[in-house]
Amino acid sequence: AKQLADNFTAYPWLNIQPPEPFKFDVFISHQTSVDFAGIKSTLECLGANEVFGFPILVNQGYDIKQFYEQLQSTERLMENSSSSRYQSFLKIHTKSKSSWRCKVLGSLCGSPRNVLTALRTLGSAQNIGMIGPQGYVAQRSIGSGASLSNQINTTRYTIEKMFMRNIKYMQLMYSEIYHKTLDSESDFAFCAGTMFWSRYEDFQVGAWMRIMPWLSGRWSTKYERDGQIEHAAERMFGVIPFLNNVTIAEIGAPLRPIGIYQPPYHEMQEIRGKDYTGYYDMTDVNTRRRQGEMAKAAGLHGFMYHHYWGFNKSVLGEVPEHMLRDGFPDIPFIFCW
Repeated sequence: AKQLADNFTAYPWLNIQPPEPFKFDVFISHQTSVDFAGIKSTLECLGANEVFGFPILVNQGYDIKQFYEQLQSTERLMENSSSSRYQSFLKIHTKSKSSWRCKVLGSLCGSPRNVLTALRTLGSAQNIGMIGPQGYVAQRSIGSGASLSNQINTTRYTIEKMFMRNIKYMQLMYSEIYHKTLDSESDFAFCAGTMFWSRYEDFQVGAWMRIMPWLSGRWSTKYERDGQIEHAAERMFGVIPFLNNVTIAEIGAPLRPIGIYQPPYHEMQEIRGKDYTGYYDMTDVNTRRRQGEMAKAAGLHGFMYHHYWGFNKSVLGEVPEHMLRDGFPDIPFIFCW
């Protein structure tokens, strides 16, 4: 929970007031040893309306069982609200592989534009009920759909075995919810990794709540890679809206702007004239620290340093060694020449 909260709050969108203000609650499952009060305080300071904690007492069903418990709370809040409290939601969880977690979070909530694109799409495009991270939406047949913007598209890839390993449990669930048979030949889609945006209404939370008693004795108690009840539930999240003619779109990671940095070399002063780039001492850690702060404040992901290698010597000199030693500017960088 702490790791996920740190990743989630690292993104800048929480500190930016969007054109159309919205309120959001956070539901977070956590081990009893985690400092939930500290996490709650951090999220509230960043704008969360309410933060609800769910201590994990018995580790069953992985993140899927915890998600169901959170959904139960959302339904109670909806019942006690005079209006529809939730129009959409973002479901995320901690993956053991940090690179996967960060990539998925970057796509789903990595920038103000990504968050607002997802919210606006779910609020206006009635044919789209779910949005997954680009490259993580699996479908039995490759399809295409409306291009909403540079951020969203409906490209999908086919992973038949992900469905066939779980079709038995999927059919049982579908029968319990709708008292109908799920056609094993139907075209299905779901978000791998179980992280996605969804329109609350299309997710049909009430239907899932009806089978909670049926599910309670079927959760796995030890890890299996696939084929368990929770894996079937994961597939079903996308199946239900998909079978109701509501599709799953994809959203890509936000662009990362890079600032071109032209250091004030004396060789360039001779060629281009005095004060060509102004003067600053790149060996001074305070100078580089301040430049990093200015870059981040302007929304830059990193710097591309012009190396001027054409002078047939290392003009940049000892500056890279200083940067690697003291860590400033504390943003990513590359060289060009």
